[in-house]
Amino acid sequence: MESLVILVVAAGLSAAVVWWAMTPSDRRSGEKAPRKVSVPEPSWVLTEGPKHDAFVMLPSSEPVRADDRPSPAMSLVRLILTIAFVAGVAVAVLTVIGWLIKLQLDEYFRRLGS
Repeated sequence: MESLVILVVAAGLSAAVVWWAMTPSDRRSGEKAPRKVSVPEPSWVLTEGPKHDAFVMLPSSEPVRADDRPSPAMSLVRLILTIAFVAGVAVAVLTVIGWLIKLQLDEYFRRLGS
């Protein structure tokens, strides 16, 4: 159990370091306004019909936001939970494998001694 707690704390700290290292440097200095991206309309959409069978996403009336990522705090929490979950599964799998090996070795040495 202690190893799981240590692994979860280490996972949280490593997630914080990874999150901090991956944030752009201009974002650390101050918050910028989201950029607006315009989507040009294809010229063949206005004709009678498309010349081939294709999916076309028509532009909406709202401008597309270039940066629609979750907040930095939410990203950090999700990263911590993901690393902690993977670390917990790894600890559980290694514990079960170790327990099975111990059972096999105990059985082998018990038969060897008799």
